[in-house]
Amino acid sequence: MTDHQSTPGRGRLRRQGFAALALALVFLVAALLLRPSPALDAAAAALGISGLALLALGVTLLVLHAVLRRQRARAWAHTEIATPAAASDWNVHLLQDLTAQQFTALCVALFEQAGFDSRTEARGTDGSIDIWLHSRHTPGPASLARCKYLASGQIGLPELQAVHGAMVLHGLRRATFITNATFTQQAQSFANAHRILARDGAGLLVLIERRTAPQQQALMEIASVGDNPHEA
Repeated sequence: MTDHQSTPGRGRLRRQGFAALALALVFLVAALLLRPSPALDAAAAALGISGLALLALGVTLLVLHAVLRRQRARAWAHTEIATPAAASDWNVHLLQDLTAQQFTALCVALFEQAGFDSRTEARGTDGSIDIWLHSRHTPGPASLARCKYLASGQIGLPELQAVHGAMVLHGLRRATFITNATFTQQAQSFANAHRILARDGAGLLVLIERRTAPQQQALMEIASVGDNPHEA
């Protein structure tokens, strides 16, 4: 609202500045034309003084317009930079600092924001969590998302083969593997060939950035707490 009200004011300053300059030019030209006549010296002098005054006024108005325009541009840029965006808080280092429980809670929340109902299931001692994704329109799980947090190392081919085995067992057409780490080249190639969406830490950040600002803030709060009430 403030921006719309202030724009006409700045435009008026510019118009008045150019009008003053134009009128100053008329007065100064008239003064020059009248100066050769001794009888009109007083009028020429008055016109010259008025022209110089209008010239100063026009320059002042245009300078003021330029200053206000620059101040508005700086204020706008400051607002854009200072506005807290949840995406700016997310980075690879933050993902690495999460605990396994926090990372799982983050993954669950991402899918629930996409409209899935979820049920989590721990997988033995390898530290991975299966997130069974249920759609309201289909019976049984619609997809599987395997979530694995690694403090170091990479996700290898055996982990992706295990996901594919679960897909075959449950008749799923696609699945997702999410990790804060990275995938080996073999694992990535296998995932591409078997309809498994392999999201490493960088890919997870891209997914987070596609969420709205309130959703991203909610994810940040969930990751900070790390509680996962859905775990079976």
